[in-house]
Amino acid sequence: MKKLSLLLFALFVFTVSFTSSAHAYYFTPSSGNVQKNGTTSISIYAQPPGTGNIVASLRVAFTNATITGFAAANGLSPLGSCSNGNSFVDNYLCVDVGHPIGLGIGYYATGDLIGVVTVQWANINGIATAVKSDTDAAHYAGLSAYYNGSTYTASLGTAGTYNIGTIPSTPLFVDVVPEITLAAAGLAVIFIGIYLYQRTTDEKHSSK
Repeated sequence: MKKLSLLLFALFVFTVSFTSSAHAYYFTPSSGNVQKNGTTSISIYAQPPGTGNIVASLRVAFTNATITGFAAANGLSPLGSCSNGNSFVDNYLCVDVGHPIGLGIGYYATGDLIGVVTVQWANINGIATAVKSDTDAAHYAGLSAYYNGSTYTASLGTAGTYNIGTIPSTPLFVDVVPEITLAAAGLAVIFIGIYLYQRTTDEKHSSK
């Protein structure tokens, strides 16, 4: 019975991992080495949940970086949602980028360019992160999500991890994992659960 519970739990982990990874937008680049006090332009691409999504609400908090600019992709309509009314404030990106479907452009699809954010890295040796976040009342309202005209679907988690300056002596583990890696990990857990369950069943039969 315990092994069957393990199998069901493994299936749950796999399902959750796949679902959360599919409901996202992603950064390019999402990792790598960057220069102290240098600047990097990061492209943000759509990876929406299903179809019919007309607004991408970008809510991203950077650490050890300051945002210096944001430009929406051609044809899209940005609306600044930060506390200062702009698309960004300090290290926070807060902008709603809409598809003007009335002009015949349509809905967001996976791989669509949403926009480009430019950041200046801190003048330190260390790690910088970009996290898709929930409401931060001091800087913006709303959460990182997609909107299809009636429902918001949250898109949270780490979008990027970067090494500033000197390369660390220990490996840098990035929290941005391709969907195929998550799926493979979930399947591996399922197969382990099945193996343990089958092994326990065989041992019970052999002991009779």
